[in-house]
Amino acid sequence: MLRNTLHLLLPFLTVLLVGCSNSSGVTTAPVTGTITVNGKPVRGIHVEVAPVSGDRPSVANTDENGKFRAQFLKDQYGVVPGPAVVKISYIVGMGMVNKLPKDLSVGAADIPELNIEIPPEGLVFDYDVKYKGGDLPPQN
Repeated sequence: MLRNTLHLLLPFLTVLLVGCSNSSGVTTAPVTGTITVNGKPVRGIHVEVAPVSGDRPSVANTDENGKFRAQFLKDQYGVVPGPAVVKISYIVGMGMVNKLPKDLSVGAADIPELNIEIPPEGLVFDYDVKYKGGDLPPQN
């Protein structure tokens, strides 16, 4: 009886274990860099690297030095190689307001410097946001 039950459960257990695998099967390339605002690093700048192919975007937030490392999945860093658009935002407060100009996020595809090519070996992307609104408010 136990043997028959295990025999019936084996296919389900196999699917369950494979579905929980840490490997996405998608090849990514490392993308790191620094985002500054008027030449100064800002913690919490949101960076999204969206492949033009429509593959899943990779995301990151800058640290206190403005550094970021793009993350594809919880356990996988990098970006799908090929053409991509970098979208940059800084969300503040409970109202989720982006304090940076919308052309850096919604209109990023129209900014040549934010259209990049991710080679298989990866790249370092540095960008300085020109912000005319003074100092950015701290995030809550």
